[in-house]
Formats: sequence, C-alpha cells, structure tokens
Amino acid sequence: MDNVKDLWDQIREDVNDLTQKDFVFKATKDVPNADDKDLTFESGEIKKGKEIDTCILFVDIRDSVKLVNSSHTDTMGRIYTAFIKSTIRAAHKCNGFVRNIIGDRVMVVFPKENCFKNAVECAITINHIASKYIDKKVAGHEFKCGIGIDYGKMRCIKVGIEKHGTENSDNKNLVWIGSAVNMASRLCDCANKEIILYKVVYAEYEAPMNIWGRPVSLLEYEWHDKMKKMTPEQIQELINEGKFKRIKSVEKLNGEHRHKPILMSEAVYLGYSKECPNSKSITENMWQLDSSPIKDIPYKVYGADLFWK
Repeated sequence: MDNVKDLWDQIREDVNDLTQKDFVFKATKDVPNADDKDLTFESGEIKKGKEIDTCILFVDIRDSVKLVNSSHTDTMGRIYTAFIKSTIRAAHKCNGFVRNIIGDRVMVVFPKENCFKNAVECAITINHIASKYIDKKVAGHEFKCGIGIDYGKMRCIKVGIEKHGTENSDNKNLVWIGSAVNMASRLCDCANKEIILYKVVYAEYEAPMNIWGRPVSLLEYEWHDKMKKMTPEQIQELINEGKFKRIKSVEKLNGEHRHKPILMSEAVYLGYSKECPNSKSITENMWQLDSSPIKDIPYKVYGADLFWK
C-alpha cells in the first residue's frame, strides 16, 4: 500500500476521538433511522445515540446453502427476493421497521407501543409466508425459516464515514447494542433446526457449606450425581471448562429433537400474554416451553409453529 502513514494517522485520530469523547443516549419510544438528527457520528462532538425498550426480531432461511446447491441459481435468486420482500411487507403490516438485511437475514425493530403484539404477529405472518407460499415454489427441497424474538433495552448509534456521491449511504449504518439484540439473534440461529441430544449422567463436586453458606474446606468435596440433556458442543464445553468430572454415562436420545420455527424469550411470552390475553395461541396454550438446551440463553424460551387461518 502506498501512503500508509496517512491511513494510520486517520485511524489513530478516529480511535482517539471515539475513546475520549462521551456518548449520550436519549430515551425514545420510536425506532430510530439513519437520517435521525439525534444520532451523530461526526468526530469532535459528543456522540449522540438513542435507547429504546422494545422487541426485536430476527429471521433467516434454514439450510440456505443446501437450497442454493440443489436449485438453479436464477430460481434461488427469485425465491430469496420473494421471501425478503414478503418479510419486509409483513414487518410494515405489523408496524415494524426493518433495520438490517444481510444476505437472507432480516432484522426488525418495533416501536415500544404494543411491541409484543406486533412482534409476535409479525413472526406468525413470516412463518405463514415461508410455509404456505414460498415452500410451494421450491421443488425438491423444503423451504423453512427460523425466527427469534427478544425484549429489552437497546442502544442505537450511527457508525461509518461521510462519503461524497453514490457511495455515501453504503459507508454508514446503524449499530444496535444490547442483550436483547444478541439473544434474539441467537434464538433465530436455533429456530427450526434439528439438534442431537444426549442424556449425560455425571458426578459434580461441590465444597460442603457451613450454616453461613461458606465452604467448610477447600480440600474437602462432596460428589453429586446429576443428569442433563446436552448437545455435543455443550458436553465438550463443560469438559474443557472443568465444570464436571467423572462422566458416568452418555446416551444418545432417540427421536427428532427440533426447535420450533418461532422462538421467543420468556419476557416476550409474558408481555404478549399481558397485551393479548384472549389470543387463541395463549388461551389454547399453543406456545410450548422449549426444553432443549440453547447455548448462551439464560432464561426460559417458548416456541411454536403457528399460521393464520
């Protein structure tokens, strides 16, 4: 590269500016967009962002690589376009705002008002589109999507650089930060996927506790037999972390273990139950507690495979 000193000087200036200037976040009930004047990324100023307590939804296509390999490229281009376009229409119909599209993955954020109702109805609509419309157009392969929803505080900031001409919009974007973003994305990754489960019986050691809840001795341990349903990845992680010793048995569980196409956090389930207590999916207990382990998810997860009549 020529003139690399100029590049390093610019990067050093950007890093110093971003690490030394304060960020100020303004609470909002509406979904910010890239043209929002309350969002800034100009250097030398206090960086302005927004924060919102609401629902966020991610959706993407399952087994997209297999779909592409088994179908004509032109056909899959049409199918992808139809699905993304239909997803955007579903989001708009349910008062959601599309804030990111990466390949076959779409991110939708909802205004705070009625966010549980809108997010769940959007998920059902997208699932209906995938199963009742798009699937019929893919010959020789089942078309499926996975949807994840979570609720929580999200902070939004604008990132990028100003460019002149047609490249300006492609060099800046919004970044969404918060646990709800990460968890909704993780639920989306797992939704509508088959998993292999093992019943693991193992002995875990714990230090005996006194009446004040403190270890009696770090040199004395009591062993307790425990049983958990685990994926192969979870078994290996626990072994690597030294969380348990003396695995007594590992038994592969028979039958199909598949997460539902729509997965949502307990917070979304409770919020939806409160906003829509008379919804058929609530009154008839259509949302099932997902008993299969999901990596990095610390709370209860509910799943369903719902359509509109």
